[in-house]
Amino acid sequence: PRLEISDAAIDAQYTAAKHLEDFTQTSADAVKQLVHSKNTASDFKKRLQERDSTTYRSAIKASDTIVKEIEKEIALFLGEIDERQGITLDPTVRVMERIGTAQSYVESRPNGLTITENQLITQAKEELDATLESVNAFYGSKWPAYKKAMEALNFSPFEPIKTFTQK
Repeated sequence: PRLEISDAAIDAQYTAAKHLEDFTQTSADAVKQLVHSKNTASDFKKRLQERDSTTYRSAIKASDTIVKEIEKEIALFLGEIDERQGITLDPTVRVMERIGTAQSYVESRPNGLTITENQLITQAKEELDATLESVNAFYGSKWPAYKKAMEALNFSPFEPIKTFTQK
């Protein structure tokens, strides 16, 4: 109550926060779709291995390859999985880090946005746009080719039915 904050500053901060919220939601939706695709490919690989790992060797390898490609796309948003123990630092700035930094700065400015906040928002948007372009390119070329190859296998989850007789 003791701070004198203009309505324009409040509106600017609110609008910027909403934009960053939209960036976060778009990122989350993209990662969710990537994780679903990764799980689909991993599950398909597992079923192929259970059925006949020699016959489906090339399909299993294709599943491994597509899973690695998907992990690279996910890493653009969240970073790579680091198996090292202790505190580790990945010097690469990822999309979610850019959005988080911009969000933190926007929330800390009660008197309105400065050049710094606007620059951070722009950087977050540019990083998100570039990453979404990469994800869309993946789903435009690599995923359809994999999907088509897997569908061509005529692999059904149903096992052949045996006829039983008593001896």
